[in-house]
Amino acid sequence: MKKFAFAFILIFSAYSLFSQTSAENEITESEVIESEENENSLAKESTKEKVEKILLDEEFYFSFDNGFALLNVHRIQKESKNSNFVWQDSLAGLYFTAKTKNLSLCNLKFRMEGLYPFLHQFNGMKQFAKQTILYGFDFFLGPYEEWKPFKYLTFNFAPGIHYMYQLSDEYHLNYLGLALNAGVEFPVFERWTFLLDGTFSWDNANLGTNKDIQPFDYSWQWQTTLGVRYSRKHLNGLNR
Repeated sequence: MKKFAFAFILIFSAYSLFSQTSAENEITESEVIESEENENSLAKESTKEKVEKILLDEEFYFSFDNGFALLNVHRIQKESKNSNFVWQDSLAGLYFTAKTKNLSLCNLKFRMEGLYPFLHQFNGMKQFAKQTILYGFDFFLGPYEEWKPFKYLTFNFAPGIHYMYQLSDEYHLNYLGLALNAGVEFPVFERWTFLLDGTFSWDNANLGTNKDIQPFDYSWQWQTTLGVRYSRKHLNGLNR
């Protein structure tokens, strides 16, 4: 009888220990499964956020900037017996630029300027204008590429078509030619960016009323612009 009671107690104890161990294993396995499900859910949410961010960054939009422009234009008339005749005008004014972002083929840059001549020279000698109301308009259009080798600097380069209209004392001048534009961007705040550009163009200046009276052999100009861009939606990402 004592042996039977001892065997019963031993079997009951072993069964209780086995049941407790099984319960602990089931809880541990359940916790592991729940933890894995939470990790998978977080991973899916993180992937979704990344995809949404990429789509937001790659959506098509326009970028606008404006500022000050300084331009220097030369018109040359070749002379065989004397030194070449060189007319030089310096103009200053305001500019406005619109650029496309994230186009599939290439992005385009369009710039327009309103200018006022403050210096007129002939063969290095200053000339005085007879008219007070003189002005010019300058336009540039072309595809551009951007490079960002550093976090706080973005470089851009654009070949394109250049056109300029200038009212001078003598004629209505029209220039048409090819130009190269290059610039750099300096983000200073999340929404504010400073821009510095330079442009060189080689033009035909015989499209205006001067073509029959005083044609020029060629014309070239250089200009620089200093501007600013403000964007509410597309930030510079300085805090990332």
